Amino acid sequence: MEAARELLDKRGFIYADRPRWVMAGELMGKPDTSSTVLRKAERGFSDQGLDSLTPLSRSNPAWRKHRSLLKHSLSPQVVKRDYSIQLTKKAHQYLHCLLTRPEDFLVDLGRYCNAQAACSKAVRELKFGRRCRIVAENVVELTYGNRTDDKGRDLVKLNYHIMHTILPGMQGYIVDMLPVCELSASVKSSKSLTILHLREVRHLPSWLPGMNFKRDAAKWKAEIDEAKQTIFGFAKRSLATANPSSDSSFMTNNLRELYQKHEDSIDVGQIEEDELAISNSGFSFFLAGVETTQYSLHSFLLAMVLFPSVQEKAHAEIDAVVGSQRLPTFDDQQNMPYLHAVLLETLRWNPVVPMGKLKFRRFPKFDALT
Repeated sequence: MEAARELLDKRGFIYADRPRWVMAGELMGKPDTSSTVLRKAERGFSDQGLDSLTPLSRSNPAWRKHRSLLKHSLSPQVVKRDYSIQLTKKAHQYLHCLLTRPEDFLVDLGRYCNAQAACSKAVRELKFGRRCRIVAENVVELTYGNRTDDKGRDLVKLNYHIMHTILPGMQGYIVDMLPVCELSASVKSSKSLTILHLREVRHLPSWLPGMNFKRDAAKWKAEIDEAKQTIFGFAKRSLATANPSSDSSFMTNNLRELYQKHEDSIDVGQIEEDELAISNSGFSFFLAGVETTQYSLHSFLLAMVLFPSVQEKAHAEIDAVVGSQRLPTFDDQQNMPYLHAVLLETLRWNPVVPMGKLKFRRFPKFDALT
């Protein structure tokens, strides 16, 4: 038991790393070359590129800070305390959509057409119109406290744009298949042995044929960095001005706690690192929370159709606890264990993201425990 605790608890970071993403992680995430920026980037604290985001970050101090922030902010107690009003409002909004437009029950949950679906312009405009973009609006508001920034930019549409910028970089480029092209050619002669080493593909000049991925990466990196830094700046300004239109959110709540903690501190470097951790974990939440939540709800609706007996039992429990004169609230959750179990089983039955696929081990030197 002690050996297991030593390996999985104290040395867990060795076995919970991420694989190398050359296109998305390095080319779309290469930081500036100033010494200060590089020192922070070595620890994972960077405000540039995709490798600074939680899902693609390697196991480093920044990733552990992201995990701590997200674990705390998404805990049941904090969600109920800080976000229950917003979540309840969106649930009521979706119920209204179901009553008035039952044929659009999936459209109203979603924010845009699936990237792999051939969607007509009319359908795309329909889903981006003033229809109920329930999940996307909810995630954006929970992250930043508002659906638009101080420039009037629609953050739901920005989410759509950034996701469709990221997806091509995750779907396979030659630089991911051959990140280190060390195809050695040996030329033997009577006098010498010449070994020709090709440089890493990612270091080849962008004007060569087939190097368009470098131009794509530079363009997409600039767009992602601009979006992340702009909306983080908006969150900081909203906190500073106590914007009355902004709701409680992941970003403002964590920034407020940070500034209160360091109110009398002169450790500017630590504050900057903590700000980067909040910005990057919040931006990860902003990007990753929409489709995952949307498709989990799709799975729940599908399960209720496929298993009507389960639906009847869950419905009966809601009626017994809530009655017919009001809608459920967060306070009712503890009295509905069957419904809670149904939701957990839905996540197990049809997980949105396959778990365990992105684990990567940093093998240490052999010792008595390994």
